[in-house]
Amino acid sequence: MARVPVVSNDPTLIDRIAPLVAAIEGYEPFWVEEGDAALSCIEIELPELVIIDVHSESEDAQKLLEAMSEDPWLLHGGVILLCKDLAEAQKLANTVKVNVVATVQRGVLERQLATVLDVLRGCKRILFQREIGADFVGHIAAAFELKSDPLAAATHANLICNFLYNSNKVSVERKGAVRTALVELLINAIEHGNCGITYEEKAAHLEAGGDPMELIARHTQDPTLAARRVRFEYTIYPDSVVFTIADQGGGFDWKKRLEELKGDDVWALNGRGILMATESADTLAYNESGNEVQVKVTYEEDAGTLVPGLFQDAQPRKIEPGDHLFKEGDSGDFIYYIVKGVYEVLAKGKRVSTLSADDVFIGEMSFLLNTTRTATVRAITQGTVVEISRRAFVEAVRQKPHYALFLSRLLAQRIARGNLHGKRGTRSSHQIMATTVGGGGARGEPT
Repeated sequence: MARVPVVSNDPTLIDRIAPLVAAIEGYEPFWVEEGDAALSCIEIELPELVIIDVHSESEDAQKLLEAMSEDPWLLHGGVILLCKDLAEAQKLANTVKVNVVATVQRGVLERQLATVLDVLRGCKRILFQREIGADFVGHIAAAFELKSDPLAAATHANLICNFLYNSNKVSVERKGAVRTALVELLINAIEHGNCGITYEEKAAHLEAGGDPMELIARHTQDPTLAARRVRFEYTIYPDSVVFTIADQGGGFDWKKRLEELKGDDVWALNGRGILMATESADTLAYNESGNEVQVKVTYEEDAGTLVPGLFQDAQPRKIEPGDHLFKEGDSGDFIYYIVKGVYEVLAKGKRVSTLSADDVFIGEMSFLLNTTRTATVRAITQGTVVEISRRAFVEAVRQKPHYALFLSRLLAQRIARGNLHGKRGTRSSHQIMATTVGGGGARGEPT
């Protein structure tokens, strides 16, 4: 059972949240009071999901977010922020550096949190697990059918961008840019595509101080418009990710719109999605009618900067194809954190497995058991590792004892995976497919 901390000074909040979280199979919420106890709890639990009640009067909540931001590598679980209103939600979404999944307003907590958790129900196996890449080395693909709900759209964008960042595929700056572009394109598909809201209508509504959700709600009172869905697909390749966003509207003259947007302010009321996607993506291509767009983002060569907080001062070691990290029979005095690259494990000259950044460490068994290496590790591709001595690791654990807990958990997961693969045989398919038909949540499990 995965435990979900609900951090708040209001103990009654758990009564409102518990039934919603419990609807996700295998998740159990529990209340934690703000302050040092909350950070200690998160460091020990290393939860996949944290719910934090954030408000301007709460210094403890702000300190907790700052502490989590200092070591996003370890405290990488998805965070749902509860806030006062829409303005505070937008501010938090743009300023908080932790892996925000969604910001939920307290006044409509039950409705919005149910939407977010419905999305998580369909995505948690794909996007919350740091270890997923250790099992799937080809590509990861998913497809979702979204209702006309900007919160569900933003949650999907946050999840995929958090995953790309946590797996060292994009930098924190690129993560923010791609996330913003995806949100804008998804909302464009909802507003202008499925709901038929014109640019002029939206501009007038926003200039009058209106909430975009009110405008969408007004249009979706029409059953025909309410039944429309936005198709959101992505495929994560070893060197890039490709997104496809398609609506069921009549499309638009995208060539004319792109021409009109040249020289426009990226923060203008309309057209931001197209402009931001153009700036953030390597390629952006619409179909002829303009109701489907495909966006490709190539990973940055030096994006592998998400290093454990306690080892950020260590000098990374560049690796070339064919380089040996160590050979069978060598002493096990070092453990290697994988920043990037692919490495083969050779036993008696034969490849027995491959390792990548998704495996986190290389050489931990002989390192912990203080024995000689039982295999040779050689680089297949260019890469980067951080070499950590026994002394440095022990000192790190003294400062942050929960690092030892994480390593123990990582080893236990690897043993469990190995046992599972031993029973089922080696998987030949490296593709995960998740398909949904509801308001952002999955009805089918990854295969």
